[in-house]
Amino acid sequence: MVSRCPVSRSCITPVLSAAIAAAALLASPASGVELVINSGPLVRHELFRSDGPSELIWEELAFTFHLPDTARGNGLLRLFAGGDLNNIGIDWIDATAGPFDDRTLLGTYAFPVSDTHFTACENPPHTNPAGCPLPETVPGGLYYDPSRGPPVGDVEGRRDVTMFSPGVRGLVVPQSLLTGGSSLTISLFPHAPIFDLYIDRIELSYPPIPEPATQSLMLAGLALVGGLAWRSRRRP
Repeated sequence: MVSRCPVSRSCITPVLSAAIAAAALLASPASGVELVINSGPLVRHELFRSDGPSELIWEELAFTFHLPDTARGNGLLRLFAGGDLNNIGIDWIDATAGPFDDRTLLGTYAFPVSDTHFTACENPPHTNPAGCPLPETVPGGLYYDPSRGPPVGDVEGRRDVTMFSPGVRGLVVPQSLLTGGSSLTISLFPHAPIFDLYIDRIELSYPPIPEPATQSLMLAGLALVGGLAWRSRRRP
């Protein structure tokens, strides 16, 4: 014999709780997708930006991310680098996304050290004072000097940096560019000649779409609650 649960508060409460839990899972941000490029010919090597084809044309630094899922919202592109990057009025790096003939400018990175904003980190050349990134510690670099201390650090690029503000971390990547199953190429272009540029890593993170199982659980729970409420109104 199968016992039936009367339409009462004691019966509805567990179902309602399950529906609320499912809704909370759906509404809460899922663990984000994080893609990291930390190796390759442009990463963790000393790059001499003066070696381009001319003094006015700089070769691009291109990185390709393979997107495994479709984003639910905008992404965040973070760049960590070192070298002669601490003159925040000159040492800027533009980031673009998309194919060459249809690129989207994401913004410009500057590289303050914490909340201290050096305007002339390199004075005299190739002898950055304490607190500045140290390109002289890049192994194999042209100006490598092991006496300078620990290896070059990774300073995070930030947007909207001024002499009075450390800015905001990373650049926003619109959701429209994050198509699941495709590739997204990010290109970096320095504004001015940068010697001893050292890229530690580049990261792309974004929130994924909800899992189908979570959506189904919430809909099933809400359907049960609605059905029980409808039966409750029909009972004398």
